[in-house]
Amino acid sequence: EELFLRGVPDDRKIWSANALVRDECHDALRAVHRDFVRAGARAITANSYGVTPGVGFGEEKVRELVGLAVRIARGVADEEGKAQGKNVVVLGSLGPLVESYRADRVMPRVEGARWYAAMAAAMAAAGADGFIAETMSSAEESEQALDGVEKGGEGRPCLVSWSLRSDGRMRSGEEVQEAVPRVLRHAKAQGVAVPAVLFNCCEPEAITTALLALRAAPAALQSLAEHGAVLGAYANRLTPVAADWSLAAADAPQPMRDYLADPVRYADEFVRRWVDELQVKVVGGCCGMTPAHISAVCKTLRREGFEEV
Repeated sequence: EELFLRGVPDDRKIWSANALVRDECHDALRAVHRDFVRAGARAITANSYGVTPGVGFGEEKVRELVGLAVRIARGVADEEGKAQGKNVVVLGSLGPLVESYRADRVMPRVEGARWYAAMAAAMAAAGADGFIAETMSSAEESEQALDGVEKGGEGRPCLVSWSLRSDGRMRSGEEVQEAVPRVLRHAKAQGVAVPAVLFNCCEPEAITTALLALRAAPAALQSLAEHGAVLGAYANRLTPVAADWSLAAADAPQPMRDYLADPVRYADEFVRRWVDELQVKVVGGCCGMTPAHISAVCKTLRREGFEEV
């Protein structure tokens, strides 16, 4: 969404990938990365999320574009990191291959893992520090991403992040307290380090519900501890997405939730509780969250005495 605010055309087919396909949009993409880092971000996600076979990209083009996305992010991270005297991590985004939010449209296991392996290999070669399988709709979808990272990721870690329904369950209907141990076991079997399990691209209230469910599930918390994974959260500003949503059928962007336009409210009302009460260690923002939101989050957490690592 930040790209579109800065003049990148909102293509309803390839969405954010337009900033890669159009050479004239590369500077806008660099500026977005730069502003998030200057706002306080210690990790940025390469703009590879929308580069998928589901919108018509072939494998050669996918490899080309995800590699470009990482190189652009890497350049900004290194430049800004040097200027600020801090390390800025670049994560290659591994999003849904066919459609966001749709567990019913996940590819078969072998085919999905093959695509994710090709993406991971290209992003590793371009300089990604690791990967984030984000906006995953089911345990199956995230396991496919992990399979791909095992094959193509050159031993680099992969964070796993799920989008949620309004009731705090995954888009598939699975309960998070059941999915977390399952996916961490799978990652261990594949030899892929998962430093964090997160929730993203849904309303912050849904994330709070899921975190409360995890807090009441000792087995899930034990699994996180045994696998060395922490919890994370980065909500979006969008209104709840319909169960049958598709990008191609959406003739306009999803409406925003007005109250989340206030960065301080997001930081104080939601992020502070996640960190203070619900054991969250990694925080940020997804669709519609701006550099001002990241700045507010950093200020709130510093005020509360939390330190960046």
